[in-house]
Amino acid sequence: TINKNLRAFDGKVLKVPQLPKTPIETLRESIADTIPMHELNPNINSCRYMLLLDPTDSCVSLELLFDLNIVQRDQTVIISCPDFEEDASEKGINERVMRFKDAMEKGETVILVAADGIFGNFYDLFNKHFLPVPVDNPKEGEPPVAFFSNVAVGSVSRPCKVHPNFKVIVHLPMSRVPETPLPFLSRFEIYVLSVDHYVEEKKESTGLKNVDAGESQLDALVNGLKHFCKTVRDHLPGQHPFHG
Repeated sequence: TINKNLRAFDGKVLKVPQLPKTPIETLRESIADTIPMHELNPNINSCRYMLLLDPTDSCVSLELLFDLNIVQRDQTVIISCPDFEEDASEKGINERVMRFKDAMEKGETVILVAADGIFGNFYDLFNKHFLPVPVDNPKEGEPPVAFFSNVAVGSVSRPCKVHPNFKVIVHLPMSRVPETPLPFLSRFEIYVLSVDHYVEEKKESTGLKNVDAGESQLDALVNGLKHFCKTVRDHLPGQHPFHG
């Protein structure tokens, strides 16, 4: 254990910050982070956007984000870029980039699902290359600076406004991690959200954490669901029977 009376070299008490109790608490703290408006150089701030690793191939982690109220549906935009010819066309890609840009200016949360085709459009944003621009005569309560980052729309890259409350969550199935370039992964804060985390959170919130009967019932339910999913998957090799 850490000694509460641990002292720094100058004789003052060294306060050890209390760590979050659960992975879900950590997720909530990360979502709550914003661009610090008092900093003239936000590029050196430790806040990064999020990459969510999903143990499943059926976007279960996305539903858990909403079910646990980590993100709000009415403040979230989900953008995907499938390989269908119409969606993968230049027009389809530009439409998605403009939806992203609009949400970025409004301060909404964007979740990117299977959006590999547009990652390159936000290279500067993902790497935290922000340009602070002073605001002339800001109104009371408004920040003194505005932040911009280059976004590629078609063949043109232009600075676009980034709201300080804007969030990005990149969804990635864990099965795709081995084929994902390490430099891309290193740009984000990486989290894993699974059904097990959901069950633990519900145990905490309902007071069943230390109740053997309740705990065994929940565990039996989860294990039964896992067994069912595995049975179906084994009978459908190479396919994903659940979507969304």
